[in-house]
Amino acid sequence: MMELAATRSLVVEREMPHPPEKVWRALTQGALMEEWLMRNDFAPSVGRRFNFRAEPMPYWDGVVECEVLLVQPPSLLSYSWNAAGGLRTVVTWTLMPTKSGVLLRLEQSGFAPGEERNYQGAVHGWQRNLANLERVVGALADEAGPAASEVKTIVVERLIPHPPERIWRALTTTHLIAEWLMPNDFLCQEGHRFTFRATPLPGWSGVTNCVVLAIEPMRRLVYSWGDGTESDSGLRTLVTWTLTPEGAGTRVQMEQSGFRPQDEAGYRGMSGGWPRILERLQQVAANLAAI
Repeated sequence: MMELAATRSLVVEREMPHPPEKVWRALTQGALMEEWLMRNDFAPSVGRRFNFRAEPMPYWDGVVECEVLLVQPPSLLSYSWNAAGGLRTVVTWTLMPTKSGVLLRLEQSGFAPGEERNYQGAVHGWQRNLANLERVVGALADEAGPAASEVKTIVVERLIPHPPERIWRALTTTHLIAEWLMPNDFLCQEGHRFTFRATPLPGWSGVTNCVVLAIEPMRRLVYSWGDGTESDSGLRTLVTWTLTPEGAGTRVQMEQSGFRPQDEAGYRGMSGGWPRILERLQQVAANLAAI
């Protein structure tokens, strides 16, 4: 079995005393983004290609090439972040409501071995950028928007008596995924676009368009689920798989986040479906030869 080279992820969190809708404006309006990050031609539309631009540096030409991967107001935003020298990463913003405002989580994933300079630069840069972002948000007038508390999340856990390596194979191998979930053209590669396919249902085409957003081998896999074109409700959610060794087995957690009020039918269907899907995942993992 070919092993993927380990990549690193940078995570920065910051609590802000502002509603998610207000922070979302600063994250997605080009003129405001320029105040706390860089000049840009961003638009919050999946598939949009855009650039960030800054003054060149000795090891960087000042350009970041990006593509919007996921837009889910006001809770999730993800885009690729590619720069000269081979840097290929994904930036994901998650906004989680709190009693006093919002917990903002920034993750930049995909730093390859040997990219220590880029990683350390991002560590210092994002801390500074988030401080600037909070200043920009604080200066904005309040604006009414949909309540982030209306967004629902499904979380399903199962303790599976097999090691993480075996479950990871079942989670990331195309023909094995087809056995416990749906036919697909998945590849374990950040930024890869793929589809799940099943029998169409009323209000759903039977196709689910996805993008791989983050990979931490044997530990974590994240992909978008739906791009808004396949269902009547315009479903766009995020699926996160987390593997945690526990005793002689692995605790597998599946989280599907971002169900809006208009996605209630999908929420009810998937709430009942995921426990059965994890049971089939366990059966597939059990049939694999030990690594």
